[in-house]
Amino acid sequence: MSEQGETGFPLPSPNEARFLFRRDSAYRMSPVSGAFGGVTPSRQILAEFYVEYQQAPDEIVHQLSPIGTLGEELSRYPNPAGPTYIREALLGVMMPADVAESIANWLLEKVREARNQEQE
Repeated sequence: MSEQGETGFPLPSPNEARFLFRRDSAYRMSPVSGAFGGVTPSRQILAEFYVEYQQAPDEIVHQLSPIGTLGEELSRYPNPAGPTYIREALLGVMMPADVAESIANWLLEKVREARNQEQE
């Protein structure tokens, strides 16, 4: 019988490496609409992940019916000429180019898997 580690699984052999996954207490999951960034002066890759949405007005005024239900919208503030979109940065990550490349390859692999599942 092989010796077991803290996970209850057998200990890896001398030519293997085991990685245990933990989540930091500050871990959070966020929706992402896109990313913006580039190469820093120290040649790191900066990616700022954002969520994109249409700006909500600060205030809307509705007419009230005699029985207290909402009626026609009378005004809104601000009232932009067209829709205003917000790109709110949720997280910025900075990494060496080789790490960025590894993550990019992993993401592309997951995209292929997702597209293959769509076709099934």
